[in-house]
Amino acid sequence: MEEKDFEKKPKKKGIIITVVILVLIALIAGGVFAYFKLVKNKPQAIFEKAISKVFEMTEKMPKNGGKVNLELTASLNSTDQDMSMANTYLKMFKLNLTTEKNDEKKVINQNVSISALDETIVSADLLIQNNKAYVFLKDIYSKYIELPEDTFDGFNLNDLFESDISGKSQEMLKEIKQILLDAVKTKELKQENVEVDDQKLTKTTLKLNSKDVEQIVEKLSNVASEFSAVNTAKDIVESSQLINEEENSSDNYLEVSIYTKRFSGKIVKTEFAMINVEDDMAIVGTISEEDEKMEITFAVNEDSTDIKDAITFCTFEIEEVNDNEGTMSIKFSIDEESTATVTVKYKVDYNDIIEPKNVRNSINANDLTEEDMNEMMTNIENNEFLYSIIQSLSTTRLMEKAEENAKRYEEEQIEREQLQEELLNTELTENI
Repeated sequence: MEEKDFEKKPKKKGIIITVVILVLIALIAGGVFAYFKLVKNKPQAIFEKAISKVFEMTEKMPKNGGKVNLELTASLNSTDQDMSMANTYLKMFKLNLTTEKNDEKKVINQNVSISALDETIVSADLLIQNNKAYVFLKDIYSKYIELPEDTFDGFNLNDLFESDISGKSQEMLKEIKQILLDAVKTKELKQENVEVDDQKLTKTTLKLNSKDVEQIVEKLSNVASEFSAVNTAKDIVESSQLINEEENSSDNYLEVSIYTKRFSGKIVKTEFAMINVEDDMAIVGTISEEDEKMEITFAVNEDSTDIKDAITFCTFEIEEVNDNEGTMSIKFSIDEESTATVTVKYKVDYNDIIEPKNVRNSINANDLTEEDMNEMMTNIENNEFLYSIIQSLSTTRLMEKAEENAKRYEEEQIEREQLQEELLNTELTENI
């Protein structure tokens, strides 16, 4: 008996250890679940995370400048024959914008070029250095053209390089972020489990009435005004009557919903619904994220406040290749049968070396002679593509002017005939 009991003890001890380990695993799993469920997925935490995420990019922006290159193309999609023809020509063109900036050396160089079928039609540089601004028209004029001081109405160009500007911007953004966080803290948030596109998600919703929105907008405009030389932001708000109790019905409201994965708390979609009860309409903005892609859509329902029936009129997509490179596209409806798409390829280089340009061979715009103008005109005429476009635009404007004159003459003729008829009726009445 004693021997058998001795043999059972190790087994019993092993079972106890196993149970203890399982209990520890259960406790850890329960703790992790509680953390995600009660802390990370807490309604307030979700909104705070969403607001902080918006400001992450601005906080990481470099302060000393860099180089940004944008390549823009456009296209039209339509069943209309004229639109299809216009699309054929539109797809031929490409617009490139390159901006270089160095705050330490106080240099900004921006190039704008338009090409067709990969051949440059026109290229122009706007250069700011030594507190002066220059324009260089490549292949059209051989010198930098210095812009007169009165062009900028007393504005000091060196202010563009003040390091305090970035500091003020960060301080302003910090205050704006805090206003949004405070607004969320004072409101009761609604949370529910939903299923969207076969995904099990948690929907967290913040509802703001017209008075709430009024107060937030007023606070934001006041902060923007503090960091501005003029009260531009506040003036815009007041002039557009965004803060106007008479026009804002108390029944109108803004609803912000954030959709997150139930366990990880990862944000997959954010929805803004502006409900106008008074006019029986709704405007919806949606931000969806997946890996390196982001999609922003805007939709409107002009017949009711039901956001499910809202029709999309604009879609904005961003796809990152890496942290400094990617593609953006915006697609918007022209009418029921036609849409237009603008695609932008972007590339940012924060380590690019930017040096001042040699502008010794420059001339003030006020000193341009007839000979200089003739040089420009000759070079434009030698550029067949550019010259044909200018002629086409000139011809189109002449035709429009002729149509305007013909219409005005027709209206004047009708007025003369009406006046003659009135005079004739008056004479007949007097004779009777």
